[in-house]
Amino acid sequence: MAGTRRNLIAKEIELGFLYIPKEVRKSFPKRNDKVLFLVGGRARSLSYNSKYNRVWGLTEFYRKNGATPNDVVVLTEKEGAWELKYEKVDELSKQRAEMTSQEAEEILDMSEVPSAVKGQIVEQRIAEIILLYGQGLLNVYKPLSDVEGIDLIVGVL
Repeated sequence: MAGTRRNLIAKEIELGFLYIPKEVRKSFPKRNDKVLFLVGGRARSLSYNSKYNRVWGLTEFYRKNGATPNDVVVLTEKEGAWELKYEKVDELSKQRAEMTSQEAEEILDMSEVPSAVKGQIVEQRIAEIILLYGQGLLNVYKPLSDVEGIDLIVGVL
């Protein structure tokens, strides 16, 4: 098996987890459990969260490899364990992946979109960020009516 490639995001590096891609998820436990990984040539038992499909305990691995967003982790099943290999992505490739605001404006003309719709788009993005940073501990609700100017309600589990 060639392995499943996964581009890292900043939050994974910051918190030391790896989101398990859908292609290999069926091989992971259905409940929270420990999973055997080969990390840097060493066998390690890492915590797997089945609800959020994340493996925790990779802070040292990321730090040792100087991980930055868009770098790649290759996940390969090997003799009852999962092997993690790190691939640094060169800066030129990262620059090509990042779009400047001027390039985005050329591609997407937002001048015809009403400001109310733009506001709803921003509210939705903020709700997504709250959910991501909340690590499953926060819920975001949108009121049914906009009577008091409340856009979002954040609840703690």
